[in-house]
Amino acid sequence: MGNRAAITVEPYTEGEPCIYLHWNGSPEHVEAILVKACTQGTRDNSDPTYCLAGIMKAAIEYCDYNGETGLGIGRTGFVDDGDNGTYVIGKGLMIVERRYDGEVMYARRIRTGYNEAKKKSPRIIDNLKEDHSS
Repeated sequence: MGNRAAITVEPYTEGEPCIYLHWNGSPEHVEAILVKACTQGTRDNSDPTYCLAGIMKAAIEYCDYNGETGLGIGRTGFVDDGDNGTYVIGKGLMIVERRYDGEVMYARRIRTGYNEAKKKSPRIIDNLKEDHSS
């Protein structure tokens, strides 16, 4: 059970650090986490260490698991991302790729830039937080 996924930074390389999400791994939830990270000033993939740390911080704040985080640190290709695959994050904290079972499911930019995210984030985050329990 779960809604698993992994988040890593561009360029994708197997064995690189990633964030493991046991819950909230759907595209809509990952998008909301990235929007929250964006509005908090998280650095993008040009600084991978801070990028992943900022996304992890946003995920912890967004996903209220009543003491159980369902979050972890792993390595791409070695975590169980079975439900949703691995999201690859690029410039502007945009999803540039989504991989499943080693194959690219899609490679396109999926999110608006910082200013649009900042405008949308309260609504997106509030709406999705209500869906968290499902």
